[in-house]
Amino acid sequence: MHGGVYKVPTADVCEPINENQPTIEDPLKDVAPPPACTFLNDKVTVPFGATMTLNPGCYPEIVVYGTARFNPGIFTVGKFMIQNGSIAQSVSQDGLIGNMFYITNTGGIDGEFRVSGNTNVDFLPMDPGVYPAYERYSKEGIVVFQDRNNTKELIIEDADAFETGTIYAIGTTIKIQDNTATTVVGENLRFISDKFDMQGLNTLTFSPSGTGGAVSVKLVQ
Repeated sequence: MHGGVYKVPTADVCEPINENQPTIEDPLKDVAPPPACTFLNDKVTVPFGATMTLNPGCYPEIVVYGTARFNPGIFTVGKFMIQNGSIAQSVSQDGLIGNMFYITNTGGIDGEFRVSGNTNVDFLPMDPGVYPAYERYSKEGIVVFQDRNNTKELIIEDADAFETGTIYAIGTTIKIQDNTATTVVGENLRFISDKFDMQGLNTLTFSPSGTGGAVSVKLVQ
């Protein structure tokens, strides 16, 4: 950890955190964002109790209350809200699976990504064959890529979310808050951000391949 760590008296950290370490360069600094696009689609709302399958493209806003299924590919989204007992998942199409969600404030949209309210999120990184021109997204396992100029906090709140992939928000804080329990099965989850903030009754568990064993965890920025 570059800089210090503030831990409230009731917090329990099972492994020591190495503070005041040298700055680590952004490991994804040379990964280009997807090309700019025009938000031709309307705002999409998935109502409570409904199931909707979405195709890749540019969306000014996606709000999920029910079950949202995302076909393989890149989704450029202004505001992406997954909340209130909803389910959001990557689904297969033509033998491929996986998504990359680019959160951007382009075109006057104030980009934001937030998961909250006892939700279940099961997103997978893109298979290499989904977009061969963007193989680096697949290689790095990027699931969420927040615009580097977007300083809006990326929030995961009261959710069972993100078992694999890279959550990349280098320009802001990734915040896990309230009663969130994020359980990671496998070694391939990375949080890359300017700051990392856990608040409330949180449990962040890293377990390789479901064995319950220890994993080396590094906070990159």
